[in-house]
Amino acid sequence: MLLTITVNAQDKHLIDSLETLMKKYEAAKREFGNHVPALYDSAAVLIFSELSNDYSGNDNTKAMDYANQCLSLSEQIGYKKGMGKAYNCFGNIYTSKGDYIHALEMHNKALKIREEIKDKSGIADSYTNIGNVYLEQGLSSEALKNFFISLKSYEEYADKSGLACCYHNIGSIYQNEGNKEEALKNYFAALKINKETGNKQW
Repeated sequence: MLLTITVNAQDKHLIDSLETLMKKYEAAKREFGNHVPALYDSAAVLIFSELSNDYSGNDNTKAMDYANQCLSLSEQIGYKKGMGKAYNCFGNIYTSKGDYIHALEMHNKALKIREEIKDKSGIADSYTNIGNVYLEQGLSSEALKNFFISLKSYEEYADKSGLACCYHNIGSIYQNEGNKEEALKNYFAALKINKETGNKQW
């Protein structure tokens, strides 16, 4: 029984799909006992992190529970990438609650782990999330600094979705500052990428 995961954040049935996958994981644990293949545990970590992020801002109690399970399992199997995901989840939850001190603390913990294991995608995501925390506080210069770092990281491994998100965030800041020229420049950059990838979210 192979447990595979394909997550589409815009799927309205996301939670049901993830919870179905979690049931498969639990069934595998019962079947294999203490000899469950590492693949199943690492897949479960991903499921926990996705469920946490999906509930974040809507049901922070459930989001926190899944984040804790993500961290616990990751520590149990020594999966540092999962630990980074867990701390990222905590950061997102605290951001949604307006607890920016703890949000930055968690995102920086995630960033430290991701830098340690050279998780380029995770590093870029962490800088984006840190930038978002500063943006929520109205600290535009700090937000821009982090968005530009994440933009460079996304460019290095050609993550078009990440690039579009960064260009959009940077454009929003320039728009709020009244810098229409830079705002349009970045919005058009995001639009171009979204047209290429077929992303109609924004």
